[in-house]
Amino acid sequence: MDFSLIKIPKDMEEVLNIIYLKAKKLNPGLTESLFLQRILEEWLEPYKRETSGSNQLPRSKVVLRNKVKAALEFYGKAQKQVARDVGIDRSYLCQIANNAPHDLSVKIAFLIADSIGYPKEKFRELFYLESAEQE
Repeated sequence: MDFSLIKIPKDMEEVLNIIYLKAKKLNPGLTESLFLQRILEEWLEPYKRETSGSNQLPRSKVVLRNKVKAALEFYGKAQKQVARDVGIDRSYLCQIANNAPHDLSVKIAFLIADSIGYPKEKFRELFYLESAEQE
């Protein structure tokens, strides 16, 4: 991997390359870009600002978004298999992955996350609410 654009110590660069190569063996479809994206998300997690419940928006002012498409790619899962595991049509899963506007049941969201193999403690990163005005 080319780290010339970011200044990191040489030993850290070597460790990242070793981890990437091992991850690539487990998931041959893993790209350097996706690997780095996930690593940076993990590193930045402690710095994310916690949102308080005091700024809750009514249902009409929020939309449900997700990172299902990226998760499918990262974990090397096929839409067809996940849809079969969950018990939904592949076309419906495709709509969900493309953030088509609809209210998704919590049950289906959890089943999708489980089938993909997404960590349970990070569920709110896979499915999250966004202000409808950002559309």
